[in-house]
Amino acid sequence: MKYFAYGSNLLPSRIQQRLGSIVSIGKAILIDHQLNFSKVSIDGSGKCSIWSFAGQSVYGVVYDLALESKNLLDEIEGVGKGYESVMYDISGYGECFAYVAQAPYIDNNVAPYEWYKQLVLEGCRFHSFPSEYIRMVESFDSVPDHNEHRTKDNLRLIKG
Repeated sequence: MKYFAYGSNLLPSRIQQRLGSIVSIGKAILIDHQLNFSKVSIDGSGKCSIWSFAGQSVYGVVYDLALESKNLLDEIEGVGKGYESVMYDISGYGECFAYVAQAPYIDNNVAPYEWYKQLVLEGCRFHSFPSEYIRMVESFDSVPDHNEHRTKDNLRLIKG
């Protein structure tokens, strides 16, 4: 199954931590959609989601997953508990699934933790997304995570 990743799973160390050895099969663009950090996480912070928005685009990468890996990622991402798996027709790749926030879990006033926003930004930089897209991601507010253990664990993914 083809997976369109656009958030923290852009960063190779993040997706590999979750699924083991995996390599993206290419960069992709979802037209007429917009990235946001409005999905309310279990920890109360904002996580990435996308929604339809004419004239905007979401950059991402496509991974080819075995069914077992998709099932594991569904569990990690919380399908049915905040996210749903939605199919999109991605130019050059065909049908790909992506995780999109379920309506009861959307809050436009929530902000991501600083480390989470950094994971997304480092993934964007790793894949050499356009500078204007990176600036757009940088423009989102973020908040500190007072759980030092969680912060350190996640920042390790950036520092290798």
